Amino acid sequence: MTSQIRRAVISVEANIAEAFGRYHYLNKLNFYYNARGSLEESKSHWITTKDLKYITQDKYEELSIEIEQVGEELNKIIVTLRNKSEKS
Repeated sequence: MTSQIRRAVISVEANIAEAFGRYHYLNKLNFYYNARGSLEESKSHWITTKDLKYITQDKYEELSIEIEQVGEELNKIIVTLRNKSEKS
């Protein structure tokens, strides 16, 4: 489980970095979509660790808040880029 969580989290970070390096809105969007998908995968793994009692409920809730915050920020970026690409 640890290695799967690490891979998913690294994928979020890597896709955000790759999106940052792209100049075309639609190209950037694809990487932000991938980052959001990897974030959802991370969330799923996090739920599993709680269900299997590898972590406490308190720890689960603590990190879940952070995951949700990252998701909200990603969604803001995605909406902004979508709006810019529609205007172009």
